[in-house]
Amino acid sequence: MSPAAAPPAPVRIGGDTATAVERELRQAVSADVFERLAAGFVDARRRRGLPAESDASLAEAFGGTLLLLTRVLFLLSAESRGLLPRDGPYARHGIGRLRERVAEMRVPGHPLSPHSSEVWRELLALFDLLARGSASVGVPAYGGPFAADAPGARFLAENAVSDFFLVPALDKLSRDADGAYVDFAPLGPDDVAGTLRVGGVPGQLELCRHCFSSSIRHRMVAMTVR
Repeated sequence: MSPAAAPPAPVRIGGDTATAVERELRQAVSADVFERLAAGFVDARRRRGLPAESDASLAEAFGGTLLLLTRVLFLLSAESRGLLPRDGPYARHGIGRLRERVAEMRVPGHPLSPHSSEVWRELLALFDLLARGSASVGVPAYGGPFAADAPGARFLAENAVSDFFLVPALDKLSRDADGAYVDFAPLGPDDVAGTLRVGGVPGQLELCRHCFSSSIRHRMVAMTVR
């Protein structure tokens, strides 16, 4: 598609309700996406020759993963709700274009490499655009999760997730089981936060407690590429 073209219109699920979309996303995040992204950070750090992960470093990985998901879900919601433009100059950078690129990378015969971080670099560039803002692109500077001093921001700046882990995770968030793009318009800020709860307990504290369980750590390591 043309670099400035709008991505395909998303479809709505579950009767267009925030509860239905949040339920679908919470299931995807808790069953697959969160651990896949965290494992991607662990794998990339191992490939850089960093020391074996400790409880403290795994907690940092989980904090960084939480911020990564917060940013991605915010962008998916904001673009679907028209708070960010889906066409014009921004479309070359937005999450809508990235959703389409990720879907193209998931076709059979397109292997994903644990040594490539192309999608990660594009995602970081989008985060930076939202942090700085751009009059020419038509977006203001956002604080909050995009701020340089946000909890976990330094971890994201110093680490990466390869295409092998990031592409399927983003695609799992972006499309339903039939391959149709999910419409995030029903989700407001509170609903986005709701998708990042484990076992109904909100926030990072429960996620960090969750990561210290030996079974979770075992699955994180098992998901990394050998």
